[in-house]
Amino acid sequence: MESILTTEKGTCYLCQRRTFTQLHHIIHTGVPKKKQDKMGLVVYLCLDCHTGTNGVHGKNGAERDHDLKALAQARWEINYIRDYPYQYHAREAAREEWMKQIGESFIN
Repeated sequence: MESILTTEKGTCYLCQRRTFTQLHHIIHTGVPKKKQDKMGLVVYLCLDCHTGTNGVHGKNGAERDHDLKALAQARWEINYIRDYPYQYHAREAAREEWMKQIGESFIN
């Protein structure tokens, strides 16, 4: 699987530490992992950034989790527009396709 964000095993996407990492599926509720794999909605995170207190799954990590989701959505929409440049109202079409696939927007 290939991520739409620049990430590699052994380097945490969020803090950039070279350490043991775990694969994180960015949209972790309601969207099957296989679908996220296909859409590239994955990054490698260290244990602290993944499941630590301030990590995306941690008790103080809600803002960090939302920011990562918004970043992934923005990158996905940019890629969609790049792949379909002649589509009428490409930006709106990208958001509609995201909503069709994911069901929730993380960008205000």
